[in-house]
Amino acid sequence: MTGAGNKDLETTASPRSVVRKETSSSEKKVSSNKGMSSSSVVKKDGSTRDLSSGLLGSQKMTSQVGNLLGSYCSVKLNHENYLLWKNLVLPMIRGNRMEGYITGAKKCPPEFIITYLEQEADETLEENLEYEDWIVHDQILLGWLYNSMEPDVAFEVIGNETSKDLWESINTLFGLKTKSNIAYYKREFQKLQKRGMKMFDYLKAAKKLADNLALVGRPMPLEDLVSQVLDGLDSVEYNPLVCQINEREEISWIDLQAKLLSYEKRLEQINVGLSSINLGQVSANYVGTKNNGGQAGQNRS
Repeated sequence: MTGAGNKDLETTASPRSVVRKETSSSEKKVSSNKGMSSSSVVKKDGSTRDLSSGLLGSQKMTSQVGNLLGSYCSVKLNHENYLLWKNLVLPMIRGNRMEGYITGAKKCPPEFIITYLEQEADETLEENLEYEDWIVHDQILLGWLYNSMEPDVAFEVIGNETSKDLWESINTLFGLKTKSNIAYYKREFQKLQKRGMKMFDYLKAAKKLADNLALVGRPMPLEDLVSQVLDGLDSVEYNPLVCQINEREEISWIDLQAKLLSYEKRLEQINVGLSSINLGQVSANYVGTKNNGGQAGQNRS
């Protein structure tokens, strides 16, 4: 409440707490049965002042919650996509200005407000509209988060009563698993070799491991990805191309794929040509041997 002589003596804002507000004796409380809101006061000059200043903000917030309800996360949280899910739901929550509910920055206001007149010692206990709004918005967000999960994940974090508690439970549940996934993907990447794989499949496997590392919060720098891919190639066949690429300061992933796929195709053409030459030599040798054998038989006869 604002105005000369007014004081706000607020207790700690927690659920079901009480805020005590002093109202100067120059203002009288107007009861709701006289056609005015219980949150309005009348001054000596007959003018009124609305004490429910948060009502308009509450209506705006309700509209934002409605917008959130109309937005559904296209990816349901499971045991393999935590960071992807988190990167999808957070912008939606932030876009509706509701991040404070899950971080705890927007604390639950007191449930009741005590208003009294300084000189008349007349106290009234009122319900705090902001408390009711906070509960409604938090519960809507809580339900929305549960609906963005696969059933098996939701069962593991069931029982949370606020969106903040649920958010913390999710982070705890997937925190340790994320660390183990990082170690696993790094080991798999270090073991990756092309060997008999087609180049397309080899590059696809390498990129998938790099993407998985990014999803668990450990994105691989491009230069490390390029280096790891080149190290997994056959040193004899691909050494000329590897040396050429290493001489460059940097190369994009798209350029690297194009060069490796083109080089593989060229190697296949060369191998086909060599096979044809070898097959021709074998055929010629066979024919020559057969002819020589026939001539030798004729000479003996």
